[in-house]
Amino acid sequence: MLSRSSLAFILTLFAGSLFAQEFRASLSGRITDPANAGVADANVVVRNVENGEVYGSKSREDGTYTVLFLTPGKYVITVEKAGFKREVREGVQLEVAQRAVADLQLSLGQMNQSITVSAGAEILETESADRGLTVESNRVLNTALQGRN
Repeated sequence: MLSRSSLAFILTLFAGSLFAQEFRASLSGRITDPANAGVADANVVVRNVENGEVYGSKSREDGTYTVLFLTPGKYVITVEKAGFKREVREGVQLEVAQRAVADLQLSLGQMNQSITVSAGAEILETESADRGLTVESNRVLNTALQGRN
């Protein structure tokens, strides 16, 4: 029979391997005003362009936000807060298991005014050196293997 410490160690290893299998991406960043101060309680909406899935979050007191479990694909980020113009960032490409960072700055104005950024600065992943990629079945089928008949 296993001791409690052995069982805890085995469960920890198992839980770690489950975490390593995650393919979905995450998006985080900081919402700031023109003075570079964090904007609290801003509505952050992340929409998948390809399938229409919508994910939401609110910025914390320091202006940071996090959206987890995003399927890889192309996204549009929309940020709204009363007293500021709506900020829209298009063309955000998330890859397999990516932990992307997208900081956005809001301009003073009304929410019915908006600023749209297309093909803006690249989204950087600074939290991890992990890389994932999607391999199409056609590429797998056409890969030469030694000794293949």
